[in-house]
Amino acid sequence: MYILVLKQTFSKKSALYKFALYFTLYFLLASFILNYNIFISFYSTSLSLFQKIQVTPHLFFAGFFSLTPLMTILHFGVALLFALNILLATQKISSLKNPSVKFGIGAGVISLTTAGCASCGLSLLTIFGLGSALTLLPFKGVEILLATLLILISTTTYNLHALSKSCKLDKK
Repeated sequence: MYILVLKQTFSKKSALYKFALYFTLYFLLASFILNYNIFISFYSTSLSLFQKIQVTPHLFFAGFFSLTPLMTILHFGVALLFALNILLATQKISSLKNPSVKFGIGAGVISLTTAGCASCGLSLLTIFGLGSALTLLPFKGVEILLATLLILISTTTYNLHALSKSCKLDKK
């Protein structure tokens, strides 16, 4: 049944383009986050602007060569599931009939990105930095990627289940 939902979702070219866009943006953002200190030190050099533009694409993917193959596969899987979740969630929201519900969901998503108050947004990890807390983990962050994958798999399954119940599928 979930295969039918995926076939129906990806039957439109626009869905494929959106999926590719979400995947690419997430993957490039993850690459930038892995290499932000390289970017800062590289762009503070005295090289010409043309040379900096030429080297920039190589800097984006340099961080993935320093990762283990397992970490690279996990990052790739997270990017795929992230793109699929965004695509399914937007399809689910667009299938709602009531526009006030759509607005309420959008406001809820925006409110998730902001901290309610200073005491809620402040924690020990932000004082000492999340990077230093990750070095204390026994597998150097693989645990977080695996937890992320499990959460994304469960939300993908939930979205597919909700769409299979709410959408009229073409049974062939």
